[in-house]
Amino acid sequence: MLRSILVAACFFLTISKVDARTPPVISQYPTSSVCQTTAAYTTSTSAVPPKPSFCTASAGDNSTAIVDDFDFSNIPERTSSGRLMLVAHVKVTPGKEALYEQLIKQVEICRNAGGEPGTLTYRVARKVDENANPTGEYISIEEYTGKPAFLDHLRTPPAIQFLKEVENGLFLSNVIDVVDDPHAFHAYVRYVLAVFLSPWPKAEMPALVMHIEVLAHAYR
Repeated sequence: MLRSILVAACFFLTISKVDARTPPVISQYPTSSVCQTTAAYTTSTSAVPPKPSFCTASAGDNSTAIVDDFDFSNIPERTSSGRLMLVAHVKVTPGKEALYEQLIKQVEICRNAGGEPGTLTYRVARKVDENANPTGEYISIEEYTGKPAFLDHLRTPPAIQFLKEVENGLFLSNVIDVVDDPHAFHAYVRYVLAVFLSPWPKAEMPALVMHIEVLAHAYR
């Protein structure tokens, strides 16, 4: 019943706002205090950097098939928060740290250029020892609207190049944990309602539908 009321309200607000001409400035939806330090990258419709050429695949490029070489069957579609959060712990092969950081930088540039609406957070941190020296270990914190958005992220040109290097021995070890924030869903609802109550241009309708689907999934 609650899901039906929520979806109906979203639909009504969507119809009443689609003719607006001024796009809103939207930051990533709020997270709990536990996760605030990881939410470094936000989405803004008014200040999106230009997309570099390496973010776009060439015509006829079928390199995305490499994603099928990896087994992600243990990753769920979504968690109870209505999204998908991953924490990866990697140990880079000695001597390849600079390559790893270069690849990550390109992934982050393309993500921040607005090409991945389903990627909510992408943050990588380097582990250091007691003397603040790099250890060759890294932690990445990633949030997606769901598993399809995660796979779309992997199919971007920089991520494909990253996967090629993984196959060539970039890592000594790589462990991906699926985690969840039990308090995140309420913040997510507040974010979506704030979006619905703002002027919403027609060009943003696919993203609007995506958020409605996430809410509907959480209330099943």
